[in-house]
Amino acid sequence: MQKNSILAVLFILFFSGCVSVLSQMSDEEAWNNYFKEYKAQQQKDDRSLASDRTNVKILRQILDEMPFRSYLISCDNRDCYQSQLVIAYDQAFRRVKDQNISLTSDEYTIEQKNFLDHYSYEKVLSWIEAFHRMLLSGVELRTAQRAVELAHNCDSSLNSESETHLQNFAPYLGGITYLPRAYYSCLNDHWSSEIDQLLKETTDRLGIVIKTEEAKRWILQRQITPIYRKTLNDIYVKRKQEEMDDWNQDWKITEGKIDWKKSTEEIISSDVPQLRKQFHYINLEAILTEKKQSKR
Repeated sequence: MQKNSILAVLFILFFSGCVSVLSQMSDEEAWNNYFKEYKAQQQKDDRSLASDRTNVKILRQILDEMPFRSYLISCDNRDCYQSQLVIAYDQAFRRVKDQNISLTSDEYTIEQKNFLDHYSYEKVLSWIEAFHRMLLSGVELRTAQRAVELAHNCDSSLNSESETHLQNFAPYLGGITYLPRAYYSCLNDHWSSEIDQLLKETTDRLGIVIKTEEAKRWILQRQITPIYRKTLNDIYVKRKQEEMDDWNQDWKITEGKIDWKKSTEEIISSDVPQLRKQFHYINLEAILTEKKQSKR
């Protein structure tokens, strides 16, 4: 059975067996149930690693009980996770030896390779991502909706007359369009509370308790934040294109109002503030600088 088929079966098993008690379930408990069903289904479909050796079976049983999700979500990269796997394998092997269960050097090497391959970063990442999409059902759609709401809520800052001094450029790192300082500051002021509130609303709605900060961070960084960024970027790209269309259409009128005898710095200082009331998402400073240079 192919991977997608296995996951489809798992979804049915998980929902039929666990949805009724999700209101009382933590993300760790939900993962354990999910992964247990996954392994049970996989063992039915894949007999290639079957072994008659009792000692090997005991080692594999210990290895299968390792907290793979915790390993991965606590790491920032593949190398970190793979190092955790190596350590976990050696710890399991020592437990086997402490029980006076012996493995040959060949068995040690073969089982280590199988373990590292079977629970590789790429495989476990795909399992965790599938699990989280199922666990936080509907979060992607709600995230996109909340991102649109955030963009509109910050629109009130577009014509702010006050001078905005940016203290930092995070957590929202910006996109591929120009953003007014006051607007950008508004996004950053609300960013953290926005994504935290969204996650809280989602977990409350589904009756899920996120047990660790690592899991919360992983969900925010990998599942929620990317949708916020993409949705906002799409909004600003559209707004920029609309403004460029208006700019090109009105350019002759705009050009006639500018005193091109002034220096570039003087033009930007005197004309940009007024133009910015109409054009918020295009880089007026860069455009006027280029226009000034073309007139030399």
